[in-house]
Amino acid sequence: MMGIVVLNRQWAKIAAQGSLLQQQLFHQHLAYALYEVQGLTEGLLERVSELLDWGLDEYDYSHIIPYPAQHALQERLRETEVNRAWKQIDVEEKHGSTLSKVAIRLLKSERKNVPFWVRLLPGMLQALSKQANGLVHYYSEITSRLNPVLLQFLSQPKLGLSWQGIFLLVFWTLLFDVAIPTSGIDATVSVIAIMTVVFYLYLSDMIMMGLHGRPRWISVFCSQNLFSR
Repeated sequence: MMGIVVLNRQWAKIAAQGSLLQQQLFHQHLAYALYEVQGLTEGLLERVSELLDWGLDEYDYSHIIPYPAQHALQERLRETEVNRAWKQIDVEEKHGSTLSKVAIRLLKSERKNVPFWVRLLPGMLQALSKQANGLVHYYSEITSRLNPVLLQFLSQPKLGLSWQGIFLLVFWTLLFDVAIPTSGIDATVSVIAIMTVVFYLYLSDMIMMGLHGRPRWISVFCSQNLFSR
């Protein structure tokens, strides 16, 4: 606030006593000075813009701030945004859920291979994909700070254990364990029923993963599934 007060006083003096050229130079030099500020925020830049009538929200304000200075300011704002996102990742690594902590540590690691247990730990693949996709989508600059091996691994669809899959497996196991002995269904029908459930719960997804990148075969497989139902 003290800085804003001083800026307001200085600008009032230049606007009253300075020439048009001095006023233009004041705007330009201030813009480049703001670029030098580490951690420059949109809030601060908007406050200065309102005070000096820069018109940052207008389509073209190059008559006040030249394009190179505008570009420099936008670069600094983006840098601040990316650094904040990375700091938030550090906070989540310390205080987030167990899965989030493990996922972030893996993504920030320098491992040369993907741990085998990533597929076996329920929800791990989902946590990794959520963290990686969010960062890469919104902050592509952060990609260079993440483990390239894991990013490559996550770029293709993968199968892994999930709590939903475990729940469904337990549910159907208990259901068959209770229903089959009391229903009088013969062994052949029981096996077919069990294999049908297993197929639609797990095997169909595995087949779809195997057909990834082959849209024609996927359409045939999906058509067969619809016909069989």
